[in-house]
Amino acid sequence: MYKENYGNIPNRDKINFILNDGYEKSKDLNLLIRSFRIGRFLGNLSKDLSLDKEILESLSLYKLDELYNDSIINIYQKLREEAYFFNAKVLLIFDESDFMKEYKENHILNDYEKVILDVDRFFDYKGDIIDNDYKRNFSLLLSKDIETYLPKVNKNKFPYNK
Repeated sequence: MYKENYGNIPNRDKINFILNDGYEKSKDLNLLIRSFRIGRFLGNLSKDLSLDKEILESLSLYKLDELYNDSIINIYQKLREEAYFFNAKVLLIFDESDFMKEYKENHILNDYEKVILDVDRFFDYKGDIIDNDYKRNFSLLLSKDIETYLPKVNKNKFPYNK
């Protein structure tokens, strides 16, 4: 879908496809779960942060290099081939190369980039929230307890629907 000033943003189905495809290559279930949880968490925050829900959910693609077990530059190029220019740019702010360090020093982060940088700092590898200063500071922006924004886990019992 197209968003003014952000270009094409993958919808939830495309995000799920990209993440599942990355999982097929890496078989890293923790990273897949983390990406899904962060995407849904960010989408749930949209009203409190006054930011677009679809753009926030698409930020779950920010660790594709790890999920695909590939370089940031290769994943950046793949996202650009799909015309997801904003998501490709967000991926680059996690690159630690010398070039990107210089770029980040001269780049003013937008609200979405600030949010994903903060959220990345208080989610662990398995997608659980860590209690640290980043979490406490981020919580000040929210109207409810931060845990309430996490996606609900569906627990099914056998036999189903009873």
